[in-house]
Amino acid sequence: MTAAWPASLPLRADRHPYQEAPQPAIIRFRPEIGPPIGRRRSTVRLSTATFAFVMTTAQVTTFEAFVANDLAGGVLPFTIRHPRTDATVTATFIDETPYGIAWFAPEAWTVTFRALVRG
Repeated sequence: MTAAWPASLPLRADRHPYQEAPQPAIIRFRPEIGPPIGRRRSTVRLSTATFAFVMTTAQVTTFEAFVANDLAGGVLPFTIRHPRTDATVTATFIDETPYGIAWFAPEAWTVTFRALVRG
């Protein structure tokens, strides 16, 4: 079963640094003879997205436990609210280092990650 984004964490990603790029849905190849051939790679809509959240120190601790325990260190997928559409989507971390944490203000941190989003 896919883990859900914890309710104690911010439900909406910050929209200002949010970025999204669709994954190629077409694959093309050149046969030995004739013109290039193209076909649809999949009917699943995939995109890469950059998420950023401002969290308290306690929320960062919850987030780190969620990644370590529920996501097996960032390997397993999870459901989260899509920042642009507000739909619940399935996401998976795509970088070797699954997330970054940076100081934002006293007792506030910016948590960022890139994910492959399905849906």
